Amino acid sequence: MIDASLGSLAVVVVGLALGLALARRRRDDAGFVAAAFVAAFGLRVLSALAIHGAELALGGSGALFQDDFTYDLVAGQLVRIGRGEPIAVFLGHQHLLNDTYVYTLALLYLVIGHDPLAGKLLSALFGALSVLVAYDLAARLGGRLAGRLTALAMAGFPSLVLWTSLTLKEGFVLLLSLLLLRAIALAARPGQPLQVEGLTWLGVVAVLLGSLRLPAMAVLSALMPVAALARALAQPGALRRHPRAVAGALVLVVVGAGAVLLSPPGRLYLDPDSLERLPTIIQFKRLVMGERGSTSLLSSEERDRQVATANPAGIRAVLGYVPEGVRDALLAPFPWSAHGWKEGLLALEMVAWYVLLAFALAGVARLARDRRAEALILVAYLVGNLFILGLFDTNVGTLVRHRTTLYAAAFPLAAVGLAALIERRVKGEG
Repeated sequence: MIDASLGSLAVVVVGLALGLALARRRRDDAGFVAAAFVAAFGLRVLSALAIHGAELALGGSGALFQDDFTYDLVAGQLVRIGRGEPIAVFLGHQHLLNDTYVYTLALLYLVIGHDPLAGKLLSALFGALSVLVAYDLAARLGGRLAGRLTALAMAGFPSLVLWTSLTLKEGFVLLLSLLLLRAIALAARPGQPLQVEGLTWLGVVAVLLGSLRLPAMAVLSALMPVAALARALAQPGALRRHPRAVAGALVLVVVGAGAVLLSPPGRLYLDPDSLERLPTIIQFKRLVMGERGSTSLLSSEERDRQVATANPAGIRAVLGYVPEGVRDALLAPFPWSAHGWKEGLLALEMVAWYVLLAFALAGVARLARDRRAEALILVAYLVGNLFILGLFDTNVGTLVRHRTTLYAAAFPLAAVGLAALIERRVKGEG
């Protein structure tokens, strides 16, 4: 075990070496990709150091949020339990024992010692590695400029920097989602070789993601047969010429379905009792979000009273709520509902998010000309995740965090749209 005081430094050094090695494997634009990774990782490291130091100076544990603290606490407890100490994980935290991220943290702490700062730096590394994968996806869809724009946006988008500077799983989820989405989008492209070995590794990634963020895993699992169908329609006979790859794709679909149906999160989502409570969840969401998408409209006591006395909605009301839920998942919190400086900062980012969505629509229009299969995969990923977020996320804070899953498709699409507009203007001036 490394001395805990050196653990954080080890994470930074190993992370830099790994990211630079991956960036230099690119045959083109390797210099920019390496610089983007260093900038993204450096920004997150500085953010983690500032947050950790400030919280310690204020007498705290170094954690900014309760979840930030809890992940670190449970991971440390798992290491101690593994060494034979007579302790137990608190009952209210035991749901995290189904989460791969906690075991990833525990493995890190087992090697370097329990250092809460190192957990933040591991999250920073996941966030920075996501920039590399997002660049590659966008560059394959829209060229070098699209890749660069995606890398810059993901490196510096404020809330993404924050979530990946804390001991939270958002960076890990985003990285795994990007790896799967990139592979599925490429599998839908006619002429792209399919390798059973690569699909097997993706099965491993799918299982990991299934324990981290089940909705993203469910959507991506559903997109595998969509990719195969798109490939078959675009190039008849292509699937018959790659029987081993087809077998690998089917294995991935089965593994993905198994991860959805058998994982504890899957049983929670698909449990009949949970589905019966869906109308109550919707009533709760309506009261929390309010007409303006704000969490500050009702006191918690008044909100709980109204939920408790609400008449249960039927299936028609649940289906009728879908457009409203999707709207909130995509657009809330609305800037005009901001109260205080923290919500004011978030309102500024929401304006940037709206602009990004407009460029994403332009990106879809651009890809619809000659990359329909890839466009279909990315749009279906967004729609599927929006549907689940819209129904099940019950407060704005959680929604803003979970919306990072959408970035895997939204940022590359927006970059493709903006790059197309820039290139068209340059050609027009030329």
